[in-house]
Amino acid sequence: MSKNILFVSNNPENFDLSKDTTFQLLQSSNKKGYSNYYLQEGSISLHKDKIFGIVSKMNILENDDEWFELENTSLQDLNFFDCVMIRKDPPFDLNYYYLTLILDKLSTRVINSGNILRNFNEKISIFNFKEYITDTIVTSDPDAIINFVRKHKKCVLKKLNLMGGQEIKFVNSTEDYLNSIKKYTNFGQDIIMVQKWIKEAEEGDKRIFIVNGQPINEAIIRKPKEDSKIANIASGGVAVKYTINDYERKMALEIGSELIKHGAHIIGIDVLGRYLTEINLTSPTCIKEINNFHNTDICGLFWDGIFK
Repeated sequence: MSKNILFVSNNPENFDLSKDTTFQLLQSSNKKGYSNYYLQEGSISLHKDKIFGIVSKMNILENDDEWFELENTSLQDLNFFDCVMIRKDPPFDLNYYYLTLILDKLSTRVINSGNILRNFNEKISIFNFKEYITDTIVTSDPDAIINFVRKHKKCVLKKLNLMGGQEIKFVNSTEDYLNSIKKYTNFGQDIIMVQKWIKEAEEGDKRIFIVNGQPINEAIIRKPKEDSKIANIASGGVAVKYTINDYERKMALEIGSELIKHGAHIIGIDVLGRYLTEINLTSPTCIKEINNFHNTDICGLFWDGIFK
């Protein structure tokens, strides 16, 4: 039976087809005979008990140069759709927050849910699984961060609302680095995450997917390029084939079993050595790399689970 899928995403004209996971989801949906639609950015409206948006039918073409076409653009009641996919990239700012609040009022299924995107920040949510994380502090207090760095000698600083390795800073306990911490926190105004450096980071980090609550055994390790410490593919990292072990499967199953209760059907977790470092919920990537290495079909598994 055909399904109507609405994608709330960044502009598809800017997709990098060599690695974009939203593109993979669209292709998979198209192969299953579903009808795909695109919500024009900035067009959503909430009025009385209705949610509307300017929507275009999105035809997927077998052409890398012009891989889609939009037609039949019109103002549409969003409850028409069988599923709404939120695939907007961070930063998770106030407009992103308000979007999730509006979409929560839909009666149709929204994936991942607005509730999970709001209440499970991709960095802070690792504290729900404390047994799997390295020593970590979340604060805007420069003095607390400086003391934490002095204790551990080497740490990683992360903004809470970004992705893809953006603005990650590596610091040690030398005075030059300690002096930069105040600026990174906007002189105590911005809350950030600081994690103890994990030595296995030099070997790369593992991207593991959890789909409809279940771990995917096939994964990748993202290795940083020679002159960088950042392994994210968006920041120049290189993917290597990997299959998860029993410990990682147990971790992923615990995360998936808990977060699916809150509407998280597609999750990408980052693991360094034995440590969980992030839980990616907004627009987790690397499905194409995993599929290519393992000859698997993660998007197909996802859609089969959603509409079983």
